[in-house]
Amino acid sequence: RPHHRASSPKTWKKKYKSIHITSNTCDIFKLIKKSRLTVFNYDSAGLLELLALNIPVVCFWRGDSLLPESKIYYKLLKDSGIVFDCFEKVANHINKHWEDIDSWWYSSAVQHARSKFCNQHSRVIKSPIETFKKLLLKK
Repeated sequence: RPHHRASSPKTWKKKYKSIHITSNTCDIFKLIKKSRLTVFNYDSAGLLELLALNIPVVCFWRGDSLLPESKIYYKLLKDSGIVFDCFEKVANHINKHWEDIDSWWYSSAVQHARSKFCNQHSRVIKSPIETFKKLLLKK
């Protein structure tokens, strides 16, 4: 019998019968708009995008493959309940806030952590081409 990690789709479907797991062929942003909360089980560009767009998201993964200079910013996310290293902790967090995700997400602590993290790792720039041009021409 094959072993399934706690984050495999089969494990999630078995444990939570009503969960909807999508493939990578769907329009993810349509799904996100319909969702109260998005959960990632790995560090990804998707997490960075949702943080930058200020869309409620949590993430969990095991391991510590962060660059030393990034650890302080990820600690902000951990301390505010956005990033977790344990499935049970993220599940408890979601259950605790499920009825009012917005109160948690838009709290000053979460928004402060998100903002500080995004300023370092996931900035939204209004004129990216112009900004890139300035960086290239900078001596």
